[in-house]
Amino acid sequence: MGSEFLEYVRIGVSALASIGIVFEFTPFIKINPLSWILEQMGTSINKKLMNKVDNLSKQMTNHEIDQLRWHILDFANSCRQGRRHTKDEFEHVIAAHTQYVRILKKNGLENGQVDTDYKYIEQIYYKCMKNNDFL
Repeated sequence: MGSEFLEYVRIGVSALASIGIVFEFTPFIKINPLSWILEQMGTSINKKLMNKVDNLSKQMTNHEIDQLRWHILDFANSCRQGRRHTKDEFEHVIAAHTQYVRILKKNGLENGQVDTDYKYIEQIYYKCMKNNDFL
């Protein structure tokens, strides 16, 4: 039975190739059955690979979110412990927060503690800006 199926596939592909592969009903409507068949086969073959790529992409996004979150929370913690920072360090954590918010919004996620700690960082930053009191 398997060899019969392969024979039918071979005959079908040969027939499509001999017909010219493209049927034109009008100048605007073209049907290319061989391309459609190959596209369906490619989609079927690559399905597992695409799922793995999607999962890897999600894992990388989650890792990036975790890294940014950790960086912001760690910076706030160092401020609470009395460590002073340069203006560049503040600007770096502000850029990290902007990226963090952008990634969360893009992925439909929310944050919790980062909002509170970022407000604390902003207060210190504005105070340092006002008094020109950076490290």
